[in-house]
Amino acid sequence: MLVRLAYLFLFIWLAISKVQAATTTSLQQQLDKVREMTSVPGIAVGIVEAGQPTLVITSGYADIENRRPVTAKTQFRFGSIAKMLVAMSVMKLVEQGTLSLNDRLIDIAPEVEFTNPWSAEYPLRVKHLLNHSTGWDGMHFAENVKVAEQPISISQALNIHPDSRISRWPPGSRTAYNNNGALIAAYLVEKKSGLPFEQFIEQQFFKPLAMNDSGYFYTDTYRTNAATLYLGNKPLPYEHLNNRAAGGLNSSVSDMSNLLRFLLEQGESNNQQLLSQQSFKEIQTPSGTLPTSAGIELTFGQGVNLFHHNGVILYGHEGSIRGGSAILVYQPQLGKGYVIAVNGEGAATAKIHQILAEFITQDTAQPNITSEHFSATQQAMSGFYRLINPSASLVAPFVSLLPWKLTVRDDKAHIHALLGMPPRPLSNAGNGLFAQWSTGKVVLAQTQDPLAGEVLQYGPMTLKRTSGFMAIFPIFIVLFWLLLSFMTIVLLLTRLIRKSLKKAPPSLASSKLTWCSIHTIASVIMALILIVIAKNSSQLTPLVAKPSWLSIALFLTTIWYLLVSIWHLFVWRKTKRTQVRAYSYWLATLFALTNAFVALYLLFNGMIGIRLWQ
Repeated sequence: MLVRLAYLFLFIWLAISKVQAATTTSLQQQLDKVREMTSVPGIAVGIVEAGQPTLVITSGYADIENRRPVTAKTQFRFGSIAKMLVAMSVMKLVEQGTLSLNDRLIDIAPEVEFTNPWSAEYPLRVKHLLNHSTGWDGMHFAENVKVAEQPISISQALNIHPDSRISRWPPGSRTAYNNNGALIAAYLVEKKSGLPFEQFIEQQFFKPLAMNDSGYFYTDTYRTNAATLYLGNKPLPYEHLNNRAAGGLNSSVSDMSNLLRFLLEQGESNNQQLLSQQSFKEIQTPSGTLPTSAGIELTFGQGVNLFHHNGVILYGHEGSIRGGSAILVYQPQLGKGYVIAVNGEGAATAKIHQILAEFITQDTAQPNITSEHFSATQQAMSGFYRLINPSASLVAPFVSLLPWKLTVRDDKAHIHALLGMPPRPLSNAGNGLFAQWSTGKVVLAQTQDPLAGEVLQYGPMTLKRTSGFMAIFPIFIVLFWLLLSFMTIVLLLTRLIRKSLKKAPPSLASSKLTWCSIHTIASVIMALILIVIAKNSSQLTPLVAKPSWLSIALFLTTIWYLLVSIWHLFVWRKTKRTQVRAYSYWLATLFALTNAFVALYLLFNGMIGIRLWQ
């Protein structure tokens, strides 16, 4: 009998081993394929399942020059995944009774400079720091400038450029991803615990979780085991981030897999409850904002982002730093999770995330979503909308031009961005709420914004209704400008050919109009070239966060565009219709008027004479 049982267990063990080996081989092949397709140097993946050993799969090199392969111990930079540790630290202090998510920031840290014009009715609270609802602008480039060779303290970092910490709307009313919120939350951890933030993390989480290869500094251990970050094939030097508590975590997939197990166990490690299940429920449940009060279930948690795949809600966070990216995802009910780290730019992390999300959810039953007919009130919400909660003022003039469209009929509803996105189906969640069809979670609701009035909350986005004309007109202007630019260039080339063939030259007036158009096009092309140079430069921060040849050139180029647009109008006004052929005249007329409109829009939105160093 015992012999038979032994054979049975051996058979089961061999079968499981065979399946695991096949799984490992399949995932290895997919990782290798993604690495080759996206041209990143190296990839490391850790897959964790409750009760099973960690599966680590690597591909490529940590260091191209020395052909050093990626291993489970290779240390990567995990960027904003660090925000999860900030949230866990805050909840640790909440459990200890030294901090509350409802504490007003002005009461517990009056020394931290920030501006909230609505402080009486909408005070900025600790929870707003974690769920990205402070209303602050995205970090300005100047906040990232290195001010010393050695790492600076959090309080020093907060004093560099507090101008970005001005609420653009009442705290808690809208969300917009923000790095400074987590950084100030880390400062509160220091203040309430009496320890440097990094030391608090070491004591409360790194040591208990045996995360021995994790930290926030350029240590000897990191120097020995680090994956070099790459911009293309160009290696990047290590940079100490001023906001390292919110985005400067260094670790290995081996260590991060230990963190994953802790997250899957919802706070338990080695029979120790390092953080209560209630704290994890608080972290993972979106709350503390007007959208969540209206019923929105899919938006930012407290330091945790929500994803979904195959109808399953996944928790975690992305992280990126120049030259590298990462993501950590876990699902406590499934008891599964994974972490991905890449030492290169591009879409590798996103592609592997899709592969592994499918891998851990492939055997789950799809939720049975049903939908009642939509009410007349819901159908009346159909129309065009614009985003009014951009993450940064710098991109606001552009993202606000991209309209969304909500379509609600009696039996179906969907929403989509008008450009580049397929419609996303919605179901009726009752009480005027709309649910995501795949998960059944409420994702869209109509709410009353303190400043904008009636708005749609769609996930983390706040959308304001606009007319069909105002939705289409900006798109028309952009496409029309591109068409006129192309026609102007063709006209110039035609004239050059005619000149080379010694045909009759155009009139002086016509030449002046054409060259005005060429100057306008040239200024736009120059601005785009400067942006591309900055994006692909290993010295991005010094180039844009300080007055440099590039930032000053961009400043002057935008002024050039404004002046040449005005000049174009002046020349056109002075040109008599009889002096120019009809085609050239009307092309110049339309192009001059279009550029004047675009220039005025950019001027009123602060894009003319832009100073990135402020």
